[in-house]
Amino acid sequence: MGKRYTIYDIAKLSGFSPKTVARVINNESNVAPATAAKINEIIRSIDYRPNEYAKNLKSKKTKVVLASINSPREFPLQWMQVMIERVSLLCQEKGITLFVEYCYDMTSLDKSILNTNAGFIDGVIVFYEVEDDPRIRILKERDIPFVVFERAYDKTVEYVGNANYEALYSLFSSLCRKGLGSATMLLRKPTLVNTDRVNGAINAFRDNGKDVGSINIVYDIAGADEAYAFTEEAIWKGKLDELIFISGDERAFGVYRALTEKGIRIGEDVSIIGFDNIPSSRFLVPSLSTFAPDYQGLAESLILSLFPEEGARIDRLIVPEFIPRDSLRPALRQDFTRT
Repeated sequence: MGKRYTIYDIAKLSGFSPKTVARVINNESNVAPATAAKINEIIRSIDYRPNEYAKNLKSKKTKVVLASINSPREFPLQWMQVMIERVSLLCQEKGITLFVEYCYDMTSLDKSILNTNAGFIDGVIVFYEVEDDPRIRILKERDIPFVVFERAYDKTVEYVGNANYEALYSLFSSLCRKGLGSATMLLRKPTLVNTDRVNGAINAFRDNGKDVGSINIVYDIAGADEAYAFTEEAIWKGKLDELIFISGDERAFGVYRALTEKGIRIGEDVSIIGFDNIPSSRFLVPSLSTFAPDYQGLAESLILSLFPEEGARIDRLIVPEFIPRDSLRPALRQDFTRT
């Protein structure tokens, strides 16, 4: 038995994307003749045989999408609920059936939909990808089209997500020009998402003539409990910075409580910024300044990545909107128009 080739092998050999290769294999019309000819020549040269999954694609009347979520300990998160809702509504509009599966143990996926019912899936959205993600391996082996949410570890796959570096660089540059001198960043893990956010803030400090050492980067803040404990200790040690950025609005609840218990005024003595713009963030007292992802735009780009439409643009990285609210000191909040 020789090597079992996949559409990813054909993509590398041809120089075209796996999605384009899949469209050629399925005899779809929205492929340039020259492109189809080159890909078909490679298919013949390696004696490629589509698997049963690929053979079934054209016979199915209703497309099926799986949202595969690698669930962290602190689930459920409100931003994920909002994201899945937008994807679900979009799928309904397009006549696509959506299934959602939470994977709590990435070391054992034997009973997951990816293993038990992969033949019925037309596309997969991978949330919370990890390095050497076993889901990516399964999807590649079975030639199932997929897209990763947020920038992917695997450089050969397509992704859609927030422009995290650009968002943090722009915001911290503005804050530095308004006099910000120190900041703490509370994050869960040094993922690609968080690394981009950290680098955006650090480079903004550097480019605006600020001391990069004045940014305190803190990982292992998994939820509100850890955020509360960190803030309480920072207050006790007298090491509270001018601004605290929390990578995830839910974690801000713990920061709020610790500061309030000690009589420290949020939006006056210290500024707080979150990320995700969850529905409850504007009801905190004071209301939480945060980044609002374009959930609708993200959902549309994710679905378009799986099922491209002629003439439709796919935005791989979408810049979230910063929403200044009362948790930001007045001097830092000036010139922002959104409230």
